[in-house]
Amino acid sequence: MTQDKSFNAHSKHRILMHGIKEKNVAKTCRVFGISRTIYYRWMKAYKKEGMKGLEGKERKPPVMKNKIGKQWEEEILDYVLLYPEDGPKRIFYEMKSRGMEISESGIYKVLLRKNLTRKVQRRNFAQEKAMDPVKENKKEEGFYRKEVPVKGIGDLMIQRIDYLGRFQGAGRVYQYTLYDLYSGLAVSRIFQGKNQIDIGFLLDRKIRYLLKTFDASITLLCSCYQKEFLPYFIKGDMLQRALEDLNIDHQFIKENHPMVEKLKAFQRDLRAGFYKELEKNGGLFHFREMEKALEQQIRRHNFFIPIKAGLHQGKAPIEMMIESSKIKESDLESLPLWILALLDRRREEKSNG
Repeated sequence: MTQDKSFNAHSKHRILMHGIKEKNVAKTCRVFGISRTIYYRWMKAYKKEGMKGLEGKERKPPVMKNKIGKQWEEEILDYVLLYPEDGPKRIFYEMKSRGMEISESGIYKVLLRKNLTRKVQRRNFAQEKAMDPVKENKKEEGFYRKEVPVKGIGDLMIQRIDYLGRFQGAGRVYQYTLYDLYSGLAVSRIFQGKNQIDIGFLLDRKIRYLLKTFDASITLLCSCYQKEFLPYFIKGDMLQRALEDLNIDHQFIKENHPMVEKLKAFQRDLRAGFYKELEKNGGLFHFREMEKALEQQIRRHNFFIPIKAGLHQGKAPIEMMIESSKIKESDLESLPLWILALLDRRREEKSNG
């Protein structure tokens, strides 16, 4: 078959017109020695841009997805110095948390160029560089630093994962917590083993449902930076799709940030009640019973524990959420029955003093 570049714009136009006139594209292609793929490519270009679309265009150099700049290459090598045990996949999650858009294979190519693909090579590299002068700390991209106004529910939410420990009858248990800085509203789940942790599912199914119920949204979602759990805040198509669909800005936040302290204070109170509830079982823990105990504590916090100080003193987190819904003129009667029942109990408690 003749190549596309063998024809000028007028020749291409003549061949297209021949195909239209004969009403037989296959025959036209055989006559002029071109493939039907090329014919339809010309036709698409002609319909889009006319004769200009049939002119030969200079091919642009391909954009190399995995080609990265010197700054990010240095960032990768700096990370290798600190954590030579980590391979391309772990480095990928770390760089992703800092706002770096590069694939795992792109990181592998950087390591390959530097002869650092093997763990022993990275260890030797780290030992050799240990005697070099310490570099000045760089600005860490991708991390939440500045204070932003928190004027409503969803303006800033923080999420984190914690290892609760190994329990007789339940095994290793991990806890996920999502906390709203404005209202104190919280969502929490426990998982039986690391491999069960699925933040994408929680965000897409559970939290999406909550936001829809109260006509709410999340503006900024900060994940606590914890090296051990970093992949769970990044990996998974469902997670990325949920963030995009819900229009959520996702960043990472350092463990020592003052905002995180508010979440940790909530967790201390939550676990005190949680473990107290579990003590009733005499030291033997069944995972389903642990789930029920946590659910009870979360509902107690959201519906019945009033805020102790500040502008919203005396209001429970759910009341803050309801007020936000009223502002948006949502139909509160459409709330699920279990929420309405808990709200009635809250009103009774307040009226009884």
